[in-house]
Amino acid sequence: MIVEPTIEGSVMLPAVDTNPKILVDVRRRAPATKLGTDEVVDRFVEQAFQWWVGPEIERRKAQGEKPLPLQGAQVTIDLGRPPVVRLNHEFRFIVKVRKPDPSLAPGQDVMPEDMGEIVDLMVAGEDSNAAHFTIVRIGDGWLAAFDFTYNRTRSQEAARRAAEFLRAAERALEAGDHFAFADTLYTAVELAAISELITFPDLVALQSKTHSTTKTKVNQTYKIEQLMDGNADPRFKNLFNRLFDLRFSRKYDIERAEPPIPVTEAAELLTQAREWTERAELGPSPTALRPLARK
Repeated sequence: MIVEPTIEGSVMLPAVDTNPKILVDVRRRAPATKLGTDEVVDRFVEQAFQWWVGPEIERRKAQGEKPLPLQGAQVTIDLGRPPVVRLNHEFRFIVKVRKPDPSLAPGQDVMPEDMGEIVDLMVAGEDSNAAHFTIVRIGDGWLAAFDFTYNRTRSQEAARRAAEFLRAAERALEAGDHFAFADTLYTAVELAAISELITFPDLVALQSKTHSTTKTKVNQTYKIEQLMDGNADPRFKNLFNRLFDLRFSRKYDIERAEPPIPVTEAAELLTQAREWTERAELGPSPTALRPLARK
């Protein structure tokens, strides 16, 4: 594992064999069957081994690969491709830790059990946009992490651009450039919406290149949230629709000189857009981590 100057580090599981073709033997079940008292989580870990890890082990066994003790397993699920299962030293992941050992120097190799409290675990490299299930042995216990958020890296980039266009909108409003304000404010809100929409397993949202598709997805998402809990917040949906109509109805209408967004409404729309972009910058919820029962 390589410890970065911040609290984030990149972890490589210790290699258990120099042969890249390995096989683990877990007797077709998870290393532990209980994760605290959360039966839902317990059941998911068991199913992850039934659906992905166990069949991969059996596939390798059928190919004559050598059984080895299980040190870790990771399943990455990306849109448009089958799940990928990696075992032991075949995968990397990034962790965030709380209060790391101050004696550790950047770039120093350490064992996972020496890291302190792990507060987040993420996939690394080419899989950074994939959802994942990861289980890894740390000391004499296990840590399970699962995150079914898609496109984390892409979402972060969309949120960064949203904040950039929001700053441009603020400057335009201060300068009295009302048409530029309407255009850049809409772009900021649209990018904030995209940063959230693409975290769901939706290829249409990810691959869309049209404003109308994004608008449709924003409104569909609101309806789904309303059906689920009956208390969805309509402000951002209304903000998106309002800016969409104002921007596209007036941008190229050179017969009308009045501002596309009334001056009395501009400040309120800017405040709502700022709240949305700030929420997008916070990103999805952290990975769900569960310490498994020690053996």
